[in-house]
Amino acid sequence: QLHPKCQHSHQNPIATMLIRQGLCQGPTMGSRVGSRLTSPSFVQRNSVRPRRHLSSNKRAEEPNTSFFSSPMGWYSHKLDTSPVFTKCISAGLISGLGNLGAQRLMHEEKDGKKFKIDWEQTGRFAILNVVFVAPVLHYWYTWLAGAIPGKAIIPVLKRVFYDEFLFTPVYVPVLLGILWKLEGVELQRIPKMIREEWLNVMLFDWAVYIPVQIVNFRFVPVKFQVLVINLIGVGWNCFISWRAQGQQQKLLKENEEKKNLSSGKKDE
Repeated sequence: QLHPKCQHSHQNPIATMLIRQGLCQGPTMGSRVGSRLTSPSFVQRNSVRPRRHLSSNKRAEEPNTSFFSSPMGWYSHKLDTSPVFTKCISAGLISGLGNLGAQRLMHEEKDGKKFKIDWEQTGRFAILNVVFVAPVLHYWYTWLAGAIPGKAIIPVLKRVFYDEFLFTPVYVPVLLGILWKLEGVELQRIPKMIREEWLNVMLFDWAVYIPVQIVNFRFVPVKFQVLVINLIGVGWNCFISWRAQGQQQKLLKENEEKKNLSSGKKDE
């Protein structure tokens, strides 16, 4: 006969365990073992321990998000929690630093003029990457990976084709147009400047980014693909800065010629 403490075993998991082990079959053993193991203090102690164990395991499984102990782990965690914001900030920093390097490389000392940083130009490149480049590439690469999934060579080549021959020919003119508008170029002059520079920029883009994107799409996780393009974009920014400055110098020369012609007519 069951001990009274074990009769309602469906309400007490400790009593159920005792029944299965045969500890509640005799009144003597049931009274000694059941009264001790089913007491409120015993149940409370044994119900708390598994919870502490689970919480410690949960803490152990959490990723290390400290920047100083694991910078890449911290960055990866930020890409998971705030992908667009993280990519915008990193793109702005990388493009700004890349533009500073581009200014130094393209500087020519004439008439004893020393190198001086053009902070406005650096700010323009940083703003362009934060507001336009990073968010557009984030959503484009995310959509592309979902529309044509897979790491095999065929889907990778399809994604490269879509990226370089459908997306980029539209993306580059918009990028150049925004950049020149930020530099103060008159809106009606921008289409002509884009037509003059589009082919040169696209040839350079295809020469650099087709092999880069094959590697990027095949081996790099989607969340890191914008970062790869930002890093490669340091050299790209040098090229864009060079072409943009060439157009600016050409524009200034045309304006000077117009001024000279107008002044010459007035003298006549």
